[in-house]
Amino acid sequence: MKFDVFLSHNNKDKPVVEQIAHKLEARGVRVWLDKWNLIPGEPWQEELEVALDKCQTYAVFVGSHGIKPWENEEMRVAIEKRVK
Repeated sequence: MKFDVFLSHNNKDKPVVEQIAHKLEARGVRVWLDKWNLIPGEPWQEELEVALDKCQTYAVFVGSHGIKPWENEEMRVAIEKRVK
């Protein structure tokens, strides 16, 4: 399945990002959110790579908790994909 947008965020900001995700989906936007798509206990790093390839756009949320290393990595992948 293809997605319209990948939502990258600090885990501590997840409640607000999930509210935004619900609003986007209500408007017909296909959202990839880790909480909705990753299976607990399964390797998640590879799933993130697959998800980034399946998304047309990326939204990076910079909330009150700042950006962590994984958000930086997701941004790097998004930029690299855009350059190609």
